[in-house]
Amino acid sequence: MKHRSHRFIALACIVLCVCAPLAVIAEEPAPPANYLLLGADYYDRSAAASARTDTILMVSLDTARNRLIFTSVLRDCLVTTPGGAPTKLNTIYANHGYDGIRLVFRKYLDVELDGVVVIDFQTVKDLIDAFGGVDIEISQGELGMIKSILLGKDPNMPEKPGMTHMTGRIALAYMRDRYSGSGDFTRTEHQRKVLSQLLLKASRMSLPEMLEIFNVIRGNVATDMSAIQLLGALQSAYPLVGAEIIDHRVPADRTYHYGTVRGSSVVEPDWKKNRALLKDVLYPPDAAP
Repeated sequence: MKHRSHRFIALACIVLCVCAPLAVIAEEPAPPANYLLLGADYYDRSAAASARTDTILMVSLDTARNRLIFTSVLRDCLVTTPGGAPTKLNTIYANHGYDGIRLVFRKYLDVELDGVVVIDFQTVKDLIDAFGGVDIEISQGELGMIKSILLGKDPNMPEKPGMTHMTGRIALAYMRDRYSGSGDFTRTEHQRKVLSQLLLKASRMSLPEMLEIFNVIRGNVATDMSAIQLLGALQSAYPLVGAEIIDHRVPADRTYHYGTVRGSSVVEPDWKKNRALLKDVLYPPDAAP
């Protein structure tokens, strides 16, 4: 993949997505900067080029209001390719790269992406372990699905529901669970919870401590941002690690229906309604662009 950075400072920006352009002094509050985190369905980097992106999470950095906005977009959302063919959202990056995914977000959500980051499953596990794991409350159903995904073979497997300390392997199984609740809606909720826990831990660390952690996984992520953009971003965005966190999802409740494309089930959002709802989240009434 193009433009991969091997600098551990840049990686701190990439994986936590705590990156935003340097603040510009202006009378009006600066709009949020939007970065897309794609979790690619592979463990071996040789398979990266053809991997589907089953995690699609936009992180919007609202420095003017000290907010981090997590917007999950369901992987099965029906979109069209740059050539006009109907397809699922999670195929766009694999088949059309950075330009394709940027075009889709511009067309369907009226969002300009400031950067795109791609991370694989093995790196997600390594990152969580580098932070010392995460603590999340799980239900009986979620416990059952974690055991099913891991075939019950893990020395750290939780024994009962409730507050659970998760290693990277267990947390990844939790993030991939789509059967203990409402399908992909549940999975995207799990992903936001894990990322929120990582950000909470990061907020208690010094910058050198964070950089040491990210040095563990350097070289295992890809981005369309240059190292210079990333270095400048960290300087202004690091204080947002402890900011207020806002959760959002596309499609929102009661703004979609199910359909099929070539015999495969898809989610068909009402894109007009979802654009309006996302705009309200990104630009509250006192922050109209």
